[in-house]
Amino acid sequence: MGQGEHIGGTRQNGTSDKLLQHILFCEATLADNFLEDPALKSREIRKQFANNKMERYQYLGAVDASVDGLAKGIEPLGLDFKRYFTIPTELVYLQLQNGIKITPESLFRCNILLERPNSPPS
Repeated sequence: MGQGEHIGGTRQNGTSDKLLQHILFCEATLADNFLEDPALKSREIRKQFANNKMERYQYLGAVDASVDGLAKGIEPLGLDFKRYFTIPTELVYLQLQNGIKITPESLFRCNILLERPNSPPS
C-alpha cells in the first residue's frame, strides 16, 4: 500500500481516517472555586488566568441563559489541562445512547461490554 493511498478513505482496519478515534475530556471547575488553588494566588497569575495567557490553566467565561440550549446558563469555569483524559469515541456514543453519565466507573463497565459483547453484564 502506498503512503498516501488511505488518505480520506478507509484504513486497513476498516476505520475512516476522517473520524475522531478518541475524545478529550477535561475536568471543569467553577472559576470561583478554581481560583482557590494555591498555584493561582498572586494577582498577576490570576490576571493571566482570566486572560487565558497560561498553557496549563484556561478560563471559560459565563454562558448566558439566552444562548444556552437548556436555557439555564453556565457560570464561568476553570480548566486545568493536567487533569484530562481521552475516551474512545465509540464508548462516548454508547453511553450517550444509553443515557449513562460519563464517569470513570461507567467507562470501565462499557469497555468491558465492548471487549466481551456476548457476555452478560455483571
